[in-house]
Amino acid sequence: MKLQDHKKLNKWLNKLQRESWELELVTSGFSIFLMLGALEALKSVRRDISIATQAFHSGDNPLSFVYIFLMGACFFILINLVVHVLLRGVWISTIGLRYVSSDIDFDSLRLAPKFDRLLRRKVGSFDQYILTLEKICSTVFAFTFLIVFMLLGFALYIGFMIFIGDYVLDSLLPSLPATTADIISDTFGATLFVCGVLYFLDFLTLGFLKRIKWFSYIYMPIYRFMSFITVSPLYRPIYYNLIDNKFGRWVGYLLVPYVFIIIFLLSVKTHSHTWYPDKPGANALLNNDYDDQLGEKALITSGSIPSKFVDNGFLQLFIAYMPKDDDKTLKHRCPGFEPFHEAGFGSDIQINLTKKSSMPRTNARDTALTCLSQLYEISIDDSLFSDVPFRFHRHANYREYGLAAMFDVAYLPRGEHLIEVKKWKKYKSEDKQDSLALAPFFKIPFWKE
Repeated sequence: MKLQDHKKLNKWLNKLQRESWELELVTSGFSIFLMLGALEALKSVRRDISIATQAFHSGDNPLSFVYIFLMGACFFILINLVVHVLLRGVWISTIGLRYVSSDIDFDSLRLAPKFDRLLRRKVGSFDQYILTLEKICSTVFAFTFLIVFMLLGFALYIGFMIFIGDYVLDSLLPSLPATTADIISDTFGATLFVCGVLYFLDFLTLGFLKRIKWFSYIYMPIYRFMSFITVSPLYRPIYYNLIDNKFGRWVGYLLVPYVFIIIFLLSVKTHSHTWYPDKPGANALLNNDYDDQLGEKALITSGSIPSKFVDNGFLQLFIAYMPKDDDKTLKHRCPGFEPFHEAGFGSDIQINLTKKSSMPRTNARDTALTCLSQLYEISIDDSLFSDVPFRFHRHANYREYGLAAMFDVAYLPRGEHLIEVKKWKKYKSEDKQDSLALAPFFKIPFWKE
């Protein structure tokens, strides 16, 4: 009975192999349109991700890596499947051409003996050319999803390092002596880095480390650990089926270089305006500084004013609240204040099992506004403003969090003026003590009519 089932399975798989090109073309065509739509959708949510991830105090955060992985996966799927469709188009054209003229008849070409021998050896049989195209097309299709799984594994590895380093160790190590905490942190980072390098080298060399007998005892626990983190069982059958023959091994060797080549090509840009600086600095007039000039996808990351022209005597200033930097300073300036929320993920669903109702923290709101206001020093031209009446404000652009203030500038003469904002920032001094320093934040020129 098992033999009959095995024969049926082989017969079914052989039939699918012969007809797989139809499934490949349908899947590729549908996936290309799907990826184009996904890229646009990801670009549109990038602003929301940027705003949401401002709450993370570490330099890296899960949402950013999810976004980078999804963008990379979409690009590679799109590029590979376009190549696959083009190659399948060539393959279909060769099938039609073979029906018309069968194999290549070199005798009818009446070539000189030297070229006849060369072309017979280099071009070969037309049927063999068709078979080679078929093999390349099927391999490219599998190669596409292997790249996606490889990117997924790399993203999970980096995400695991960030999660352990920035969340687990940061919550455990502060209770230990400084020297012990540094040793544990450095040991963890070095161990995980070495494991990742070994696993990557083994992947890159198509399993070379697994062929060394004495090293297999050391590498086995590393291999199992990294396999778990990178979810390699999802794509391991594709990988080993690809590299178990000569043609597949050549494709395997090209896997990582191909990824780096595509990344490099996507990063290439032309430089035509050779005298124009990449960062004009204070000499630039930036559209992102003015609400009426903001680009469709621009986020306010420092501050803005409504327009470069002021004609009604009042100037509104918006200053963006950047939790990743500002919260450290606020804890130093207002050490006894309890924030309204914990940074990270949460849910709007709340269950209150007690009869006590949560009263609004009215005084706390006033304290928070005072603390935030003390972060900034604002001047127009050479005049420094004190006790600026700030208000909490979410900008109409993309609902960016921040503070807003209104300035009476009717006294200013007609012409160009400059509003400058400086911000108190926390830094480590030479004796490793937390200190505050007033640093330039942004400057915006405007013109009084």
